[in-house]
Amino acid sequence: MMEKKCNNCKIIKSLEEFSFKDKLKTKREARCKQCIKDIVKLKSLPKNCLECNKLFKSSMKICIICYNLKRNSNLCECGETKQAKSKLCNKCRFGYFVDGVKYKICNKCKVVQCSSNFYFSNKEKNYLKSNCISCETNDLKPGKKNYLRNCILCNINFKGRIDFCKNCRGKDNCTCGNLKEKKANKCKNCRPPGGNGIHYEIGTKVYNAAGYIYVKTQNHPRTKSQSNDYVFEHILVMEEYLGRYLEPGENIHHKNGVRDDNRITNLELWVKSQPPGIRASDAVEWAKEILTKYDNPLVDMLFQK
Repeated sequence: MMEKKCNNCKIIKSLEEFSFKDKLKTKREARCKQCIKDIVKLKSLPKNCLECNKLFKSSMKICIICYNLKRNSNLCECGETKQAKSKLCNKCRFGYFVDGVKYKICNKCKVVQCSSNFYFSNKEKNYLKSNCISCETNDLKPGKKNYLRNCILCNINFKGRIDFCKNCRGKDNCTCGNLKEKKANKCKNCRPPGGNGIHYEIGTKVYNAAGYIYVKTQNHPRTKSQSNDYVFEHILVMEEYLGRYLEPGENIHHKNGVRDDNRITNLELWVKSQPPGIRASDAVEWAKEILTKYDNPLVDMLFQK
């Protein structure tokens, strides 16, 4: 017959006198059934407190009054009770509501203020900082991370030890007044497409890799931005001859095949907007539009043989 020793009464008894621990009935309790019954009876009976010798019913060794007195010894600076391990009470940490308005005690000046006078300590904006805004601004000193200063380049207030904000760090002023990288000679607006640091004036010509000539212009509809304001010279020559800008369906062709020969006598105006596969009536209307658009003596001179 299997036997087991009880941890409470230290008597060796049979396994039948020990109740099962789990539903599968694989493990048994460390104490016998009789000891468990005695412990339950003792909890229900009144006993004397170790501190004040008063009768009370509980599994604790001291009564609730003595327990609260011990707990009150861990008081917060504001006078409220706090946990033994924590530095502040719940009111000082999270604040409290009065008539729907949240208030909090500043950890430095000990003044009860509205939650709007405190900064948030996290991105979710659930917790407030321990000090109010006025105490944080008065405590700022040079050389600290939270010291307010003005950026030398953009004059924006920021907190930090360096004289430059995050957007201006590693940058310097260009000759035109805009910001540029410290390693660069010019800013993006002053830098040409080649990026060699040379500033080209309006009207200067530059060759590209294909052999065409670029001309620096200003406020042209073909330019995408101020930093890339270059247009092909043969387009500018044809637009000046026609007195208007080229339309999306028009193209310029060099007669002799020389790409840098941009004389007006060497240029032809090509049209590539013919619609494929249309009705005869639509083709007639399209032909009328072409005649009204290009029936011009200037255009006829370009196609003289």
